Amino acid sequence: MRMAVRVIAGIGSAAMFAVAAPVASAQAAELTGAPTTWGPYASSDGKAKASGTVTVAKKEKKVRYWKRWWTWERKCSWHEGDRVCKKVKVWHKKRAFKTVRYEVFTVDSTLVNYRVHARKFRCAWETFKVVKKDGDTDFRSAKACGGSAKLSFTVVNADKIWVDVSRGNFHAPKGKHSGWKAVHPAV
Repeated sequence: MRMAVRVIAGIGSAAMFAVAAPVASAQAAELTGAPTTWGPYASSDGKAKASGTVTVAKKEKKVRYWKRWWTWERKCSWHEGDRVCKKVKVWHKKRAFKTVRYEVFTVDSTLVNYRVHARKFRCAWETFKVVKKDGDTDFRSAKACGGSAKLSFTVVNADKIWVDVSRGNFHAPKGKHSGWKAVHPAV
């Protein structure tokens, strides 16, 4: 009887630990803020409009790297019957772990085309300019040649995000630009 109670108690505590451990690590690994809305931003003729949200999730992960250092050590050898010692620089290395924190930005956008049957500018375009914290710049584009289009993308460690809403044909934006409008940080 005692053995059965111990086995059941052990299984119960193991199950509780198995359920609680992933929840605790998930809370520590990801902190998500409320979505920030941006827009509506319109092209200069008002025939294309874009609006949406930006969600920022703060995450962390462990990264393995080689830790390197050097020390002075005394090395001795025999030379013509005499013992000769001198100091030598010796390099050491070992694997180590560090926690890296980063932010994941999710941009959701809805682009609406109010003039589908136009002759010259048939499509609505939105172009996102993303400047990362390390200085790199990325561009993402979407077009709506019908009524509307949705765009969603994620970026890691973005510093600033802008959008330009314009009109164009099937291949590229051609004119009626709105200019760069701030998506994140919203000004």
